[in-house]
Amino acid sequence: MLGIHLAATLVFYFYGKVTPNGVRFLKGSKKAGIITTLVVAVGIGAMMFWQFNQPPYLRKASMNTELAKVLTKELNKLEYIKVLSKDVTFTNEMIDDRSIAKFEATLLPKDTSIGQEELKSLVIDHLKENMKYPYRNDIYEVFQINVVTD
Repeated sequence: MLGIHLAATLVFYFYGKVTPNGVRFLKGSKKAGIITTLVVAVGIGAMMFWQFNQPPYLRKASMNTELAKVLTKELNKLEYIKVLSKDVTFTNEMIDDRSIAKFEATLLPKDTSIGQEELKSLVIDHLKENMKYPYRNDIYEVFQINVVTD
């Protein structure tokens, strides 16, 4: 909302001299324009600080994209599987005041000598040990690994 207000303020400040009712604000106060712009800019800054200072509740969309990249990178390191699909989703629940992120992957084993349960354990252990992202302590990780056969 503040971004929309800032854009409207700037448009009307620079181009708002003509309206359907005729010319208005030909001698508008430059001081009022600057004060309004500063108030809106400070408001936007405060909202961004509040949003990024909170737990991941307000940042789920951007974190989802980032976590999906981390998951993809780590799954691609495993040569004994073929990744069919992967996804990261956040639930609306919290555990220990942390948001829950569900890391889900559907895999096809390249090495058929490894059992399904053992393969799931290997993949989950690899992910728990190697996934690195800045706010790992703010998220409760849940893994769902599905192994399919051809």
